[in-house]
This record gives sequence, C-alpha cells and structure tokens, in this order.
Amino acid sequence: MTRYDLCTGRKDKDGKTRWQKVGVMFPSQQGDGFSIKLEAYPLPNEKGDVWISAFVPKEREAFAPSRREPKIDHFGGDLNDDPTPF
Repeated sequence: MTRYDLCTGRKDKDGKTRWQKVGVMFPSQQGDGFSIKLEAYPLPNEKGDVWISAFVPKEREAFAPSRREPKIDHFGGDLNDDPTPF
C-alpha cells in the first residue's frame, strides 16, 4: 500500500517555500479514492485558501542529519550524549 505525506507550503522571508507536514493519505480500502488523516490544522494563505500537496514520503535522513553523528564542540570535545531514550 502506498502512503503519501500531506504538506502545506509557506514562503519564508527569503522567498523559499518551506513544507510543513500536516497529515498522511492512503488508498481507500473500500475501492476508489483515498483516506486522509490530518495530524495538524493547515493554515490558510494570504488569500484565505488552504492548499495541501501529497508527496511520496522521503527517507528521514533525506532531510535531517543522523542523530548518531558525533557532535563536536569548538574545543574539540565529543558532545554526543547517545543513547537517547527516544
């Protein structure tokens, strides 16, 4: 079964679009169509419109650095406090 991430886009002060995930979408088990679960309320744009785009999910590492990478402070010490409980 294919899952899609539902996202809304917002322009930041530099004019870049930043995507915020607001839910997920699955093909309906009853046949045609989709089932949608919103996990956050999408906010309207400056015109009052609410647009939601569906994307094939990306791997988590595609847009976030690994939590397992060591963190080095400016004095050369290892700040990695893993294992984290979550």
